[in-house]
Amino acid sequence: RRLRAREDADRAAPVEPTSSLVIEPVAQRDPLVIATGDLPPVRQPAAAPCELPLPARMPSDCRFVPALTVNATSSLGETPPKAAFDGSTCTVWNAGNFAPQSITVDLGTPPNIDAIVLVPEMTPNGQVRQRIELSDDGVRFASAHRIEAPMASGAAVELVMPKRERARFLRVVSDVSPSWIAWREIGIVRCGR
Repeated sequence: RRLRAREDADRAAPVEPTSSLVIEPVAQRDPLVIATGDLPPVRQPAAAPCELPLPARMPSDCRFVPALTVNATSSLGETPPKAAFDGSTCTVWNAGNFAPQSITVDLGTPPNIDAIVLVPEMTPNGQVRQRIELSDDGVRFASAHRIEAPMASGAAVELVMPKRERARFLRVVSDVSPSWIAWREIGIVRCGR
């Protein structure tokens, strides 16, 4: 009985994943690279259960940049690409297939980009390789940042830019993932005016 009670307690105990990030430049633009050996911690929900929270270490004058239009390589059923940029972690864009896949947002007038918050939807969780690409015309994209890390469904990954970026179009390219490519939310953060 004691063994069974201990097994039940072990199953009920929450597991707090830890994360250790390593950031290093990889090309002439000094893009941000995240590499970690552990799953990122699951963030506490924002004030509203589905509202995407701003990164905690950002200044108080930061806000999310709204999407003008969103396109993707593919979409599964009723999971439109716009759902990944609607500010809600309760809606999902799902490509309906494995990598490689991409999702592109047109931000209209090119804003300053100070951070990006990515919230994946994935089963199983695991090691991913993503690229953040930027463009001024929506045709020629330059790879700006790379993410190589384990990701977990619903766990926000915050990319605070080492230097401010500016672009009209932003594309997230998923090159490697253990699951179909899907995003609960992608938030582009702008600080200041």
